[in-house]
Amino acid sequence: MNWEIVESGPIDAARSVLLLPGGMCTAAFYQDLMAEPSLTGVRMVAATLPGFGGTPPPEDLGLGNHARLAADLAAEHGCDAVVGHSFGANVAVEMAVSAGFTGPLVLLAPSLSRGDASMVLRVLNQLGKVLGICPSSRRSRHWVPR
Repeated sequence: MNWEIVESGPIDAARSVLLLPGGMCTAAFYQDLMAEPSLTGVRMVAATLPGFGGTPPPEDLGLGNHARLAADLAAEHGCDAVVGHSFGANVAVEMAVSAGFTGPLVLLAPSLSRGDASMVLRVLNQLGKVLGICPSSRRSRHWVPR
């Protein structure tokens, strides 16, 4: 899977964290966190989930598949913790439940039921059933951590 990834911190850091943004968000969501001076000794790997922010979607769009892909990415980058926001938090929970990730999780605004999900995302999901990816496709601008 081709991930859109932004990395910061030393490669040989004692701690490495996978950062998963929410729906309609890209790795740029974590730009301020990655630039935080007090975290310079922590390796951070921000990853745009496949199918979000103009990235190619995986064949299987299910939460379980996103969790498997993210768990593989965490292992590939040696991440021992995951921070997930919104849909990224749901992926993190699923990583722990079904994909074998055993490290700590930080969950930011998880949507634990369909009704908890952002209304914008629910509307885009319904529009996508008719219009395909058109309602949610846009190219994110790229950035470099300070």
